[in-house]
Amino acid sequence: MTILDQFFYRPQQVADVLGISRTEVYKLLNENKITSVKENKKRLITRDSLLRYINHLNSKTRTYELR
Repeated sequence: MTILDQFFYRPQQVADVLGISRTEVYKLLNENKITSVKENKKRLITRDSLLRYINHLNSKTRTYELR
């Protein structure tokens, strides 16, 4: 089982996957760039939300032609 096989992620796990800080994950949450649910006191980010954000980042990638 890889990390992307999970259904829910804690903010630190998302930070590890994206290579950013946990603070930046909370910033993405506040900007509604990724969504989460709250279970008791735990903040959980869904796999779909994480994959949507990753796909959004991939769509912004540019390809440069080498000359």
